[in-house]
Amino acid sequence: MNHIHQKDSLVVITRAGSGIGAAAARRYAKMGATVVALDIDEPSALLTAHACRIGGGNAHAYACDVADASAVEEIANRIEEVHGPVDVLVNNAGVSVAGPFLDGSLDDWTWLRSVNIDGVIHGCRAFGPPW
Repeated sequence: MNHIHQKDSLVVITRAGSGIGAAAARRYAKMGATVVALDIDEPSALLTAHACRIGGGNAHAYACDVADASAVEEIANRIEEVHGPVDVLVNNAGVSVAGPFLDGSLDDWTWLRSVNIDGVIHGCRAFGPPW
């Protein structure tokens, strides 16, 4: 994370409401970046943004389901309109299915792939530069 040197850098982090995403948000904010915390659970994203601000950083929070391509595209457009172009995207959202393999339903595996694979693709396409 040492490549953020300017106070005007904009960092978007998915699944920023807890765990690694929340820790990354606090770290980037402490380094002087403006953080946008995204999470399917908006209250947890709001708490992360609040923690960043308490630490002296600048942060905002939005709800977003990374498995929904149109939702990711919509939030990417909103972030750019409100906050400017994104410098760093941390595609952190991820889920797991616990238990024996055959106990997982097809819906469980579809959900896992929609977040862990499609969510990354949606983020890269929505926040990546136009070619």
